[in-house]
Order: sequence, then C-alpha cells, then structure tokens
Amino acid sequence: MARELNASHGVEIVGVYSDYHKKSLIYPNHVAAIKTFEQFRKLSVQEQPKNMVTQEEVTKQLIIKKMKELQKLREENKFKELTIKVYEMKKEDFSVNMDPKDVNNLLYVVRENLKQMKEILKARAGNEDSTSNIS
Repeated sequence: MARELNASHGVEIVGVYSDYHKKSLIYPNHVAAIKTFEQFRKLSVQEQPKNMVTQEEVTKQLIIKKMKELQKLREENKFKELTIKVYEMKKEDFSVNMDPKDVNNLLYVVRENLKQMKEILKARAGNEDSTSNIS
C-alpha cells in the first residue's frame, strides 16, 4: 500500500497505526519520514491541522481528480469520433440518421476543423511571404 501511494500519488510517507505495534510504521524511507515530521513540528498549532488529512480525504480527492480526467477523455473521444464521421461523410453520401445533439456536436467539430485549417493556411502564407522576401 505504501509503495503504491508513493509511486502513483507522490506521497512521501505513509504512517500505519496498528493495534499490533506500539509505534507507528513509516514507509517508504526513514529519512523522508523524519524530514516530514520535523517540518510538521515546526508548523504552528493552528497550521498543523491544515496539513493533516485522512485516507478517506485522500481517496475522495483522488476520485474527484480521476473523474475530471475521465470527463476530459470522454470529451476528447467524442470530438475524435465526430471528426472521423466528418471524414466518412466526405467519402460517401450523407444520410441524416443522427439525433439533434449529435448534429450540434458535428457542427462544432466542423467549425473546429475549419479553424485549424485557417490557422494552417495563415502559417503557410506567412512562410511563403518570408521566403519570397529572401530571394
């Protein structure tokens, strides 16, 4: 568990409190644990609770972060799917069998692709102007 937290979440240490041990077990390395506890002791009494979190809070924060990442990936995938549909429609006859939400999303994709094409054309035009000035 400690190594997993350290590797995937950047947690320096994990303190494990158990009924079977008189002292807590500190993972993954002793030097980092001592450094962290010294920094914690230097904090004022008012600041210490701000830096204390439970495993449940860490888990909730991680879930929120991963949900945001998932939502972003879903949006990117939807955009890619609709871009593929645009290219497919260029190849064959267009038949309307999409619901209105998909049509709106498709319109968005078309507009975004047009913006990208305009930027590419502007960049090429800028390069041609600069090369024509050289010769």
